This record gives sequence, C-alpha cells and structure tokens, in this order.
Amino acid sequence: MAGGHPGSASRGARGRLSAVDEIVTPVAREFRCSREAVAEHLAGTAPTDHAHLLVEYRRGWGRDALAESTWPEEVRHELATRAKAAGVRVQLIRRHEQAHQVPVRPAEAEAGRFVAFAAWARGGFPAPAPNPSTASAEPSAWVERTTLTDPADLLDLSLADLAAGRSLGWSPHHEPLLLVCTNGKRDVCCAEQGRPIARALSEAHPDRAWETTHVGGHRFAGAMLVLPGALSYGRLDVDSALRVAAASERHEVVVEHLRGRGTYPPAVQYAEAVVRRELGENRAQALLLSTIETDGATSKVTFQRAGSEITVQVRELPGPAVRASCRDAVAKPTTTFEVVHGPR
Repeated sequence: MAGGHPGSASRGARGRLSAVDEIVTPVAREFRCSREAVAEHLAGTAPTDHAHLLVEYRRGWGRDALAESTWPEEVRHELATRAKAAGVRVQLIRRHEQAHQVPVRPAEAEAGRFVAFAAWARGGFPAPAPNPSTASAEPSAWVERTTLTDPADLLDLSLADLAAGRSLGWSPHHEPLLLVCTNGKRDVCCAEQGRPIARALSEAHPDRAWETTHVGGHRFAGAMLVLPGALSYGRLDVDSALRVAAASERHEVVVEHLRGRGTYPPAVQYAEAVVRRELGENRAQALLLSTIETDGATSKVTFQRAGSEITVQVRELPGPAVRASCRDAVAKPTTTFEVVHGPR
C-alpha cells in the first residue's frame, strides 16, 4: 500500500459568491487552487490546533477577519496577542443566511449580544485529562457556550485555562459544531465551494451549522471543521458534507474526506486514516493513540482498539509542489506520507 491515499479526491461543489465575498482579483478568477491540488493527499493535512475560541460576528469578514473587524483596536490586537501566546485558535463565525437561522432567544436578540464557544480536545501525547463536568461525546474533548454583550468581554477570558483544557465556566454544549470555511476575502475557493455547503447544512442542521473565517488549507475546499474532537475534512461537496454531518451525530467519521484529527501531528493523522481505511473502522472513538516512535522521517504509530494494539509505520516524503492559495503565483513544496508497514 506504499504511497496509497487513505482519502478520496472528489471535487467540491461550486456556488455563487455573496456580495460580501465576491471581490477578488482577476488572477484569482483564472485559477482555482482547489482544482489544481487534487493530486495531493488529504490525510495528514489538518491544522494542528487543540483549543478554539469561536466568536459570532455578523458583519462582513476581511482577509484577516479578526484584525479587520469593527471591534475596538485594543480588543482586536490584545485578543490576537493573548490567543497566540496561549496557543488558542480564534475564529469568527456566523449563521449562513438570516432566513435559515433558528429562532433567536429573546435574550440574544438584544442589541450587541453575540454567541461565543470555547472548544478543547486532547492536544498531543500525553495530555491532561479533560474537565469531567464539560466532557462531551468525544473522548478528552468538550465544547462550552455563552452569550456576551461587549467584545471587550473577550479580554476577561483565561485563554491559558482553555489551552490547558480547563473549563471557562460556560454552559456545556453537547451537540457537534459544523464549521464551514466560506471566507472569500481570504480565498475564493472557500466562498465558491463553502457557501453551497453552508447553505445545505444550515437547512438540514440549523442549530449546528456555522460559517467560519478560516480552517486552514484553501486548496482543500470545501473545508469543514467538526468540534469537539477537531476533526478536519476536505474536498467536500454538498452531498458529502451532509454525510459528514450525519456521521458526526452518530459519533462517526467519513474516512474518504478526513484530513485528520487536528490534535495529532501530520504523521499520526495519516496513520489513523490508514488504519481506519484498512479496517473499515468509522467509529470516532474506536482508535485511541497509544505511542509514537519517530526515527528521522519514519514514524511508528500504535493505536488501541477494543483492548488490542494496532501498529502502522509511515514515512514522510516530499509531496507535489502546489499553489496553496488562489492568490499564490508560485507553487510551493508540500509533504506527504507513504506506508512502510501496514496495520498489524
């Protein structure tokens, strides 16, 4: 199975841009990074983040959404600085369209109120145990929710606690969050392919689906992040995104579109996809990382499954050079993986 690809290369659906997202350069209109990167493996490409702060922002998004928001400058700068220092990823979120929103609670309808989520998943190996009072269906992962009244309230949060897996004292949120990247100001592929997905998910799962500003990897659009668990998906179209949403409700994964679990390093992400594909295992909780042994470019990864150990050995290789964004003019090197020894 050397060089085999645990994911698929199905293309995402394209849709019409919104008025907010339709301003792109002529070069971007002639080139689509997601069409040109289909030879690149999906597995092993998920951004490695284990702590997320998601903040509702209903206005238009800029390329650097937080920095270009209308919040006071001290809030934008200080939040970005603190989040970077703590290792927390900040993303802005919004509902797809007003017509598809779930009924807003009276308290949240008041001017200035907005929703925020804090999400944490086991980061790296080993890691601290999760807060049991906010534990969710995903092992060692949780999501909390609150409603804020002022962007300055974000500066009162202990991002160090969030990064360490400690509760912020918000209300536990037990349903999956489906976060679809649609920020066309950052990359046109995200808008063209993400917005039809966001529309479909908002109709099928209005309480779970959110548009978001960036999930990493424009060339893998349509791209979705599922929390808790930090499961990253790519090359989605409407049908496959709906399958991912349904699978998430059952605490399962859709392996052919899985980029990886963002709490694992790339080699482990790839190894997990290999094991799942070989065993036909789609239960999200079925494989628990046990050990990682790295020797140069080769990683020996062991998972526990139903009391037994499964080991796979993978090797990092140079991948195809790609233009990682529609705005890029030059192809850049990538890395990929191959199987040295299959699951045993």
